[in-house]
Amino acid sequence: MSYHARGFTLVELLVVIAILAVLAALGVAGISKAISRGHQAKCASNLRQLGVATQSYAADNHGRLPMIGNAPYNNPPWYQPLVAYVGTQMKAGSMLAVQESGRRVFQCPAYRPPPARDITYAPNVLSANRRITQVVKPAAKIWLITSTDSYSVNGSGLQRVNFPHNDQANILYFDGHSALLKRDALQAVASFAFNPASP
Repeated sequence: MSYHARGFTLVELLVVIAILAVLAALGVAGISKAISRGHQAKCASNLRQLGVATQSYAADNHGRLPMIGNAPYNNPPWYQPLVAYVGTQMKAGSMLAVQESGRRVFQCPAYRPPPARDITYAPNVLSANRRITQVVKPAAKIWLITSTDSYSVNGSGLQRVNFPHNDQANILYFDGHSALLKRDALQAVASFAFNPASP
């Protein structure tokens, strides 16, 4: 009696390959969602760290918030006074660039800016020259937001606001909490949320 080893047929091999492809696609989608959620969580963590740095800076400076770099133009950028509070330094000889080792706290991990734009959070321009105690309803007023650059934003122009987290922007409020908002929800509250003095 002779024994012949039987191999897989072409159909059986194609079925196995198809099943593996479906499983791989499901795994990639799951991994992609996990990475996206990780970026969102890291961004919120960065903003909360910057919130603590802002509170510490204000405590050390008679309640004053960091100035906005373009109001007036001779001021340093908003983030420069906060650099020491997050444990890093500015690059030697630069007023604009943060050292590589500490830059990540100033960057949303979901957004890859061009090389000239290494800071991806922007402050509320209406907070310039204010004391933190002058902010009415700090839990509802925006201090920092995900942005395409580090320039200030306000409620009248949201073109610099970046929505990298499933079409949502990460926002830091003056009381130190962060939240996600979609563009339409942000536009609905912008005139109130960007005005630190409005009741």
